[in-house]
Amino acid sequence: MERIAAVMLLTAAASFCGSDWWNDILIWSFDGGLVSPGDGYQIYDGLYGEDFSVYASAVEYRPGDPTGDRIVIRKSFNNGQTWPAQALITTGNGNVASTPRLVFCDNGESLLLFVTLAFSNGETSVYCYKYNTESLGIITYNPVDHSYPGMGAIRSSTVNPGCGGVYHVLMETEGNWLFTSSGTDGVNWSPAQPLAANVIRASASGGSGSKVAVAWYDVFQQAVLCATGDQEGIGTPVVVSPAHSGAAPIPVWENSGAETLGVVWHTNENMVVLSLSEDGGLTWGAPIAISPGAFPFADIYTGSSRAVFSLLSASGEVLVGNTQNLSGAAGIVFEARNEHQASTAHPAVVRHGGLSSIQALFYMGETEEELWFDNSMFSEGIVEEDPSPGPVGLFVQPNPSSGPVSITVSPGQGEALLTVFSLDGRALWSGSTTERTVQFGVRLPAGVYIVNAVTGAGSASARMLRL
Repeated sequence: MERIAAVMLLTAAASFCGSDWWNDILIWSFDGGLVSPGDGYQIYDGLYGEDFSVYASAVEYRPGDPTGDRIVIRKSFNNGQTWPAQALITTGNGNVASTPRLVFCDNGESLLLFVTLAFSNGETSVYCYKYNTESLGIITYNPVDHSYPGMGAIRSSTVNPGCGGVYHVLMETEGNWLFTSSGTDGVNWSPAQPLAANVIRASASGGSGSKVAVAWYDVFQQAVLCATGDQEGIGTPVVVSPAHSGAAPIPVWENSGAETLGVVWHTNENMVVLSLSEDGGLTWGAPIAISPGAFPFADIYTGSSRAVFSLLSASGEVLVGNTQNLSGAAGIVFEARNEHQASTAHPAVVRHGGLSSIQALFYMGETEEELWFDNSMFSEGIVEEDPSPGPVGLFVQPNPSSGPVSITVSPGQGEALLTVFSLDGRALWSGSTTERTVQFGVRLPAGVYIVNAVTGAGSASARMLRL
């Protein structure tokens, strides 16, 4: 398949942007529901790859089934439209303690799955399963670390995306301790070291370079805490803000600068708030109100200055919004994105795409027996006032359309090779232009297509809907 890269359009002049969401797609149903360490914890995960591949994972609770609970990974080859590839691990009845987290390894050739397992002797362990991203074939599996006597069994784990080539795995115990272990290949792991006590709902996020941030609720101090570090390790925790016991904090970096960091959580008045640090987590500003809601989630787009947030309303709406910089988060416009009633007990996971202009949403149905997927590609407009060469940008309008459309390439790029692809990678039309805009009037069946532009400065793509 042609490898199609997309770059978020950035211009020195003003621009406008929006997003068009598609219909929710059922990834799979679970008869017994999903394993959960408690309200507020992430109980499934999703991840975008390249070439429109998408991955989703969860742990299915199967009481009374002699084959036990199932760890499940599914893969879509066509941007989430269908999910034909699947990998299953059966673990024995009831011995999965928490749900999985996914990250890429080996420059995207491998997929790491982290899950907590409980054994009959009372021991728990975080295991790392390593898969081939193309086929979901198992490569190896290894324990990251085991439980600690007197400090409680491990009940959940999280991992940063591997910035700087190092993965920090955080292990939260039932005794409210937080331990960290690090590794680079999914096979070899450092001995776990205690990071903090009195911890619940820990979460980790990687930033530019080798930055990593960890946020959690401190039961003793009744506050949200955050610790930052790099591939050498994680530093001393700092109080972000007083909070209530239901707060589920999520750290998010501003990708345009490694020193700008935010932590988002919800108050006991069901208001999602954000605190900002401009010095890499050493000091924190007062919380900024973002929107009514609970259990927020946040992610950043690789290679651009954009963060995307999701949160839940009390009525089961999944709300999604994005901002170009964290300081503007108070002005985010949130849209309800779920077509089915969502569980209000666990975060809806919103992720950036392998194509940097795609955002993806994974959410659990009300009964926690169905996992749903939806996605959107940003539409970016170009203002004429900055003709200097910059990152390649592409804009299709009107979109959607059943007639001719204008395909516009950002200024100063020279000749552009344009190609229209189907979602399975077939080239359906190609042309070139030295002008900024070319007209496309080819009759195509109704459906979704990808327009790709390649210039001497790079490439970009946009999704085109034909009616």
